[in-house]
Amino acid sequence: MTRPATTQPSDDAASPDPAYGSAVWRLDEHPYSADADDGFIDRLTRRLLQVYTTRGDTIVDFDDDPTLQRAAIATGRGYCAITTGADIATLDAITDQVSLIAVRWPRHPSPDSAAVADLFQACRYLATGHDAVIVVINPVPAADNGDAPAAELTAQHRHELLIAADAAGLAYLQHLAAVRTPGDPDTFQYLPPRVEQPEPSPWGELLVFGPLDDR
Repeated sequence: MTRPATTQPSDDAASPDPAYGSAVWRLDEHPYSADADDGFIDRLTRRLLQVYTTRGDTIVDFDDDPTLQRAAIATGRGYCAITTGADIATLDAITDQVSLIAVRWPRHPSPDSAAVADLFQACRYLATGHDAVIVVINPVPAADNGDAPAAELTAQHRHELLIAADAAGLAYLQHLAAVRTPGDPDTFQYLPPRVEQPEPSPWGELLVFGPLDDR
């Protein structure tokens, strides 16, 4: 399968539209797991696994997130955390399909351009076929931003990610906004390409990337 190519972002260009459009996931806060720290995050994580993976797949996580690990195990997925260079060797032991790669942004401490390029090249190496790279952007609290609003920083982070992903051969496939709706049923709204993207969620946003071409 060939992924749809997206317009290459430049430093002075507007962000390109995601090839498969945008989505708004409105989620309750009632957790699936009794030991979940945050019911909304628990439900969001389960939804990601439901949409982008199947039972028996392996999830690769560059941040060793316990919520993602618990959800993967509970739903019959394998889980592999990559947080150091030494962890990369564990990838050789994976025999199941790697179907989701999770990366959080911004990174702490902030990486230089070479480290960002290496990170996305690693994602590109792992992502084949229908696999997705999920990048989570969390707005920095306004108190830590100086004069920059959280929405402005989110847009800046998104632009940096689009440039790095494109350079690594990853297409921008979908923009996801996750919204807390306590007490309401979960709903999932999908918007086609070239429709104005939804307003940024106070929680953050998710960008979905995939390889431009199968290897």
